[in-house]
This record gives sequence, structure tokens and C-alpha cells, in this order.
Amino acid sequence: MKLRRLSTAGKGFDAKLAALTRYRADADPKLARTVARILSEVRARGDAAVLGYAKRFDKATARSIAGLEIQPRTDVPAAQLEALRAAHGRIRAFHERQAQDSWEYTEADGTRLGQRITPLERVGIYVPGGKAA
Repeated sequence: MKLRRLSTAGKGFDAKLAALTRYRADADPKLARTVARILSEVRARGDAAVLGYAKRFDKATARSIAGLEIQPRTDVPAAQLEALRAAHGRIRAFHERQAQDSWEYTEADGTRLGQRITPLERVGIYVPGGKAA
């Protein structure tokens, strides 16, 4: 992999940046097939498939899903920890304003309709780097 350095003040910056970022992973049919195959395998084999892919892609050696959990760090400098706490507070305050409530109603013919909001106990997230979809 060749490291490329671009300067916003450099000649032709816009064109060079556009060339580097024009690939659309979501439009790649091979990628779509690969993702579909992975999802199908995870649906069929569950945790065993997740562990297999973690080993394949991340070189993880976990023997269980719990082994993939990231443990809290204790060596974070105080200034960074304070910045993270401030960000956490701002993010929480923003998203608390997005909270929705469950609701339902019954139509004249007895049909019950509505929306039930149910919090998740635990979630996982993958934050890709580069051009990963």
C-alpha cells in the first residue's frame, strides 16, 4: 500500500481527492455477494461464524463472544478522559431529545395498531476505516 499525502493548498487537490474517494463500495456487486454470504453464515451458525470471521479478519483468538468484548482502559490521560466525558454528555443530551414513546390504539373493528419502543440490552458496532462500507 502506497501512502499518499495531499495538501488542500496543493495544485489539483480537488481532482486528486475526488480520484481517491470515487470508489463506492456499496455499488460493488462482488462486495454485496460477499456480505450476503457472511450474513447468511452468521444467521445459520451464529456465534461460531462470528468467531470464525473475527479470527479470519482480525486475527482474534477469542473462544467465545464474550472474549471479543473490549475491556475498559485504565491508562487514559486525564485531559483525554475529561474530553471523552464531555463528549459523552453532549451526545447523551442530544439523543435523549430523540427518544420516542410507545403508543397504540384500537380501531372500530377491533384491530389494534401501534408502535412499541424497546431498548436493546447490548449492541455491537464496527467502525470501518478508509473506504470500507
